[in-house]
Amino acid sequence: MPKLVLYHGVKPVKEYPLTGATISIGRNDGNSITINDMKISGSHAQISIKPSVYMEKVMEYTLQDSGSTNGTFVNGRRLEKPYLLKHHDSIQLGEYRLQFVDEQSVGFESTRILLREK
Repeated sequence: MPKLVLYHGVKPVKEYPLTGATISIGRNDGNSITINDMKISGSHAQISIKPSVYMEKVMEYTLQDSGSTNGTFVNGRRLEKPYLLKHHDSIQLGEYRLQFVDEQSVGFESTRILLREK
């Protein structure tokens, strides 16, 4: 099952299985993943989970910043638009890092789908 592993520094702190349609991340208690860090907004980011339109029995995990003050970073780059997560992507929020782990998708990493632009 895909999950996020929360790190503070190099130390893993907690694992969160990704289930449901939406995972909310932030400092407020009502989030699916609550991280108590003043650099993290109350509603910082969210992950939408839905079936792939291109591959049967494959789920897609899309990360989007929720208008946070300090931003959401994926693999060192500031997130400006929704981002389709891949196995081992690193999400930086304040002093914390979340690593996306989806071992089921490892076999699909070399598969490429090219879409014609309209």
